[in-house]
Amino acid sequence: MKNETQSKLTKDEIINSILQGIERKTAEDQDFTEATKAAIDDNSDSIRAANLDPLAILAEDIAERYPDKTEAIKKIYNSLPNPQIKTWREFENSIINYDDSKDYKSSILQTQRKNDKDPTPRRFPAGTLSYIGGRPSRGKTTVLASVALDGLKQRKKVVFVTAEETTKQLLIRLIKCYAYADNHKTAARYIFNQDKTPTKTLCNYIKDRADALDTELLKVQNADRYSKAYDSIMEYYKTNALTIYETFGASYNELINYLSMQPAGALIVIDYIQHLKAPDKLVTQSRQIQIQEISHSLQDIACKHGLIIISGAQFGRGDNKDDLSAADFFTEAAFRECGDIEQDGHILIGLGRQPDKDNPENSKYYYSCMKDREASPDGGQHYRFLANMSYSYMTSKIEQDGTLSKFEPIRPEAKKKTAKAKTTTADNTGSDKGYY
Repeated sequence: MKNETQSKLTKDEIINSILQGIERKTAEDQDFTEATKAAIDDNSDSIRAANLDPLAILAEDIAERYPDKTEAIKKIYNSLPNPQIKTWREFENSIINYDDSKDYKSSILQTQRKNDKDPTPRRFPAGTLSYIGGRPSRGKTTVLASVALDGLKQRKKVVFVTAEETTKQLLIRLIKCYAYADNHKTAARYIFNQDKTPTKTLCNYIKDRADALDTELLKVQNADRYSKAYDSIMEYYKTNALTIYETFGASYNELINYLSMQPAGALIVIDYIQHLKAPDKLVTQSRQIQIQEISHSLQDIACKHGLIIISGAQFGRGDNKDDLSAADFFTEAAFRECGDIEQDGHILIGLGRQPDKDNPENSKYYYSCMKDREASPDGGQHYRFLANMSYSYMTSKIEQDGTLSKFEPIRPEAKKKTAKAKTTTADNTGSDKGYY
């Protein structure tokens, strides 16, 4: 009979109990192999409760105690089920019984591969880690907020891990995002676009709403704009469909423990990986090594617990670090440069901007998938965003014929050639125009 009184024992107490069980059973003339298996089985409840690996106990602690039993211990080790080694039946079941309901199908980052008639949502499978990267001010948080809202509308459990904005700032962002997303296809979109202080407008609505009676809520100023969004986000938050986890003051181990407790299929959005604290054991290492380990551990818990983790990643500022107005071009190397994280990513998506210096509101935002382990990436194709940064809303831009809006930004090389031609012209005319 298994010893159920050991459910709260420490690792050392469990190991001592196993070793004592082996000694007791072998003293009764029981074979060492059978005695060891029985002692581990007797303590299986305690092993699970302490989150220990019986194979590790066998290979380390029992092997150290019985150095003359090496061959017997190897046979026991190979006879026990190893969670890291999948059986052929598990492989077949993973295909036959595959349930894609736990996956996240993103309407924010759609794709339209060759021969596809219509755009299709991009699938982020359960059990994977993906990255959305971009240079500063390219809309990473905006896209991540839109992804979180998209997941909520698909009835997914969403955990937004923030290392940059507070819960208050994120909830305001999500309410604005919901309001604009709900109206961007209607005439109300014009009203939203004219509001130059959307956060102030929303906060005034929340204050007026708090002072109004239940029967007067629809009469509150801007209720037509925000009431549905406010009620929806409030419901998501109060029912724990949406959780915002602030990393301020929390260790990395505390974050990992919290994420490992989330249900399979939960959508974990992280803003963003470079902001996360280092694991305790790596506080003296370089930041690049820390980010590598953070990425590896996020991939581990995503795979182990069936989570969908989508993290933001900040690219470098480009060749001219003082100039954030240049158009963006990126490859997988951009993810390598921000911490060697590209190998962990199931999907890698880069965000870019083609600036309009004369009229910044006309700057064009776009995205491109550079890696997708289960499907062809976008092959260097850039897709336009339908963007409203003030309302923290971004989604794929669809043309009138129903296709994704493609975009080809002006390459920096072309701009350099143009500048060089102007300089040459200036030299020939004796004028200093073209130097500035």
